[in-house]
Amino acid sequence: MHNYASFDYILIKMTIFSNNYFYLDNVIFLRKKDFKKIKDENSMIKM
Repeated sequence: MHNYASFDYILIKMTIFSNNYFYLDNVIFLRKKDFKKIKDENSMIKM
């Protein structure tokens, strides 16, 4: 299970589905480097 207090992770709450993100129950947990990657490359993240 993810460590929600870790600075290695960020929470992003999404109300509208976007295919720019892999999402689960409208909340996604991504490492910061992976978040930057999808922002830069517009790619999907595998959980």
